[in-house]
Amino acid sequence: MIDFDPHTRTWNLVLATSFHALRADPDGRVVCLGSGPRAIGPAVPIASGALPDDPFPRIGVDRQGRRDEVVTFGDHTWHEPTLKISFPGADGALPIRDVRLRYASHEIEAGADGRETLRIRLDDPAQPFSAWLCLRIDAALDVIERWLEVENRGEQPVLIEQLSSGTLHLPAGRWELLHAAGGWAAEFQSERVRLPVGTTLLESRSVHTGFVHHPFYLLSFEGGASESHGTVYFGQLAWSGSFRLAFEQRPNGALHVHGGYSPFDFALSSARVLSMRRSRRWWRRCAVGFVRRSASCSARTCRNPARTTTRPVWARWRRLRG
Repeated sequence: MIDFDPHTRTWNLVLATSFHALRADPDGRVVCLGSGPRAIGPAVPIASGALPDDPFPRIGVDRQGRRDEVVTFGDHTWHEPTLKISFPGADGALPIRDVRLRYASHEIEAGADGRETLRIRLDDPAQPFSAWLCLRIDAALDVIERWLEVENRGEQPVLIEQLSSGTLHLPAGRWELLHAAGGWAAEFQSERVRLPVGTTLLESRSVHTGFVHHPFYLLSFEGGASESHGTVYFGQLAWSGSFRLAFEQRPNGALHVHGGYSPFDFALSSARVLSMRRSRRWWRRCAVGFVRRSASCSARTCRNPARTTTRPVWARWRRLRG
């Protein structure tokens, strides 16, 4: 179920055992209110969105606690961005490297397969540029599929320097990352690391599926999950090849996960509409072994191309070794 409260401009995405809530704040920035488990029962809104208009005591002077759904290089310049763009300067001047997205409208679509999709339109107040934050839910599988569509409404092309499907915000704490790495004839070796303060990258700079890193991750609190028990957050990019997953552990304990195209030697010149390929994320109070089975099931049921003429390249799912 996707519910919208027009009084607080709050959306609740309610799945079988979890939820994700977001809100357009008084400045028009779409922020994450929270996500995680919910009590089993009828699908009802979880978060009211009735928060103080001034979140400064919670986010701090350096904005470590902000939970923007789309982090833009303009509102933020010292944290990892979701979207970074250069607009053409006037009369040959230097490019304008500043994009700020504000809530304009939204729509909720019901698919023929029963899955609902939330599309939130975000406009730049100073540039002829828009983006759509898209979130599709599969309530039965507890899966949220998300992607970003951007549109240049001006006459001149803009240069996109960095583009992700969005940002996942997780509770403050010390986190462990489990991912797959390897090499030729030794693929999918399990690697478990504690995330340090700073940014940890899983990246592929090739245009094809490689052996070093894979676009899938599992996250748990330190020592909090094993093969047979525990609570994990896990996600997967819906394509392989050139990608980057950035795990930004901030000094205040907040963890932000960014997934999208690798920005290494990367630039897109957009004259009209560009659709970012999709990522999927789950929350489950379950063991690592169950995660593998659930992710494999979701990959089989969610293989729909994005709204582009180019089909995404899907990596084959295999069991992690370890």
